[in-house]
Amino acid sequence: MNLALQQPTDLTYQPYPKKVIPLTGKWIPAYEGVDLGLNYKQLTNLRYTDTHLEGVSGMTKINTTVMHDTYQKVRSAFHYTKSQPAESHLLAQAYNSDLSASVILQNKTAIPNTGDFEIDVLWTDAAGSGKGYFSIAPAETLIYCNGKENLIWSGDEAKIGGFFIANPDSQVIYDYTDKVQNLMDDAQNVATMTTTGGGIDEYTMVVLHGENNADDSSGKGHTFTASSVTYSSSNPKFGTYSFSFTGAATSVLYCADHADFNVSGGVWSTDEWVYFNSFNAVSTIWAQATDANNYHRLYVNTSGIVIYNLVAAGSEKSTIASGIGSIQLGRWHHVEMTENGDDYYLLIDGVKVASMSTADRPADYTSYYSIGG
Repeated sequence: MNLALQQPTDLTYQPYPKKVIPLTGKWIPAYEGVDLGLNYKQLTNLRYTDTHLEGVSGMTKINTTVMHDTYQKVRSAFHYTKSQPAESHLLAQAYNSDLSASVILQNKTAIPNTGDFEIDVLWTDAAGSGKGYFSIAPAETLIYCNGKENLIWSGDEAKIGGFFIANPDSQVIYDYTDKVQNLMDDAQNVATMTTTGGGIDEYTMVVLHGENNADDSSGKGHTFTASSVTYSSSNPKFGTYSFSFTGAATSVLYCADHADFNVSGGVWSTDEWVYFNSFNAVSTIWAQATDANNYHRLYVNTSGIVIYNLVAAGSEKSTIASGIGSIQLGRWHHVEMTENGDDYYLLIDGVKVASMSTADRPADYTSYYSIGG
């Protein structure tokens, strides 16, 4: 019997076949190993995504000091980020030592950089609140619920919902919404403040710009006389100049009575820009009277409070006043006083600060209409 030994012609190393483990299973620590299949009994440095597991890079310390002297016990936290505008807020609900009160603290340092939590508390939970929960909401806003309150927050700056310029009849002239929502800043993506022709009209009785004169720009031709009033170019609101009053009773603009100043019908409005250097004396913004016992007046007292009062037959009928601090020294403020029937409104910088309802009305006063003094 003849035996023949044949040598292999391919002497390269042949490894065992590679086994591909898809990372699409679940973490089930209670299962026995033989029952796991494609699942996992233990995970290290891995986390879930929507489709599979992925590696975790690790942890980075984000603050170097104690987050707050009083509130140090964190019960929930959330990293709130926005793309437009780009913002990063690490929010933490933290309790005091005996768990009797909780607040929301924030760290505005962009992760993974290191920075401390803000000193000021972002929000103080209502008494009896429970553990807080955070969730992203539409328009890149954040919802927070603690069992007592439901809050919606937009971070430092909310996205503009719409930007329109319209005429007084509410007919939209320009829609700049898309231009102010995107991040482009070229000439095709700016909002231009265009007038709509609704400024000085037949309902406007007096317009004084103080442009180095006391001319009435309303078209009604009212003649105002300036007494101890100058024109300042150091801090003008419009154009090059503005009226400058000394604060004395004799520093005043005045005009003889006219039917245009009759507001006894109960529908009227005045608005003006004011700038105060001091509150050393009561300062009239405007006033009209028949005599010392019959008048209405808008003024600022020595505490910076704006007051409107209506006096008839020597008796004060109605008064409406803003709060302390509504007018601040060294800055311009827009002040508006409006009556609409039995409802009076006082607005400062476009915000209603006081209102009242009364049947009392100004009279058809017969003396000068004055500004200042």
